[in-house]
Amino acid sequence: MTTRSEQTPLKRLSITDMPRDPQGCTGTLRKSICDSVNYCKRYPIKLAILKGILKYAYNYLVQYEKSVEVVKEVVKPTVKTTNKQGE
Repeated sequence: MTTRSEQTPLKRLSITDMPRDPQGCTGTLRKSICDSVNYCKRYPIKLAILKGILKYAYNYLVQYEKSVEVVKEVVKPTVKTTNKQGE
C-alpha cells in the first residue's frame, strides 16, 4: 500500500532544504541551484543536463581532494638550516 507522500511529487526545492553555509563560501550558488532544479524538473532533457553538470562538478571536487592528499604525502616540508656566517 502506498502512502499519500509516495503518490505526490516532491515540493519545490527551497534554499532552506539545503545544508546551511554559515561562512557564505558558496555565495549565491545555493539559490541558483534551487532555481535551476525547480525550473528543470518540468523538462526531462534539461533535468538530465543539469544532473550531468552537478555530477561532473562533484566528481571534479572529489578528484581534487584526492590529488591534494597525494601532494601532501609526497611533498613533506623540509627544514633548511643556514649558517649565519655564510659557511
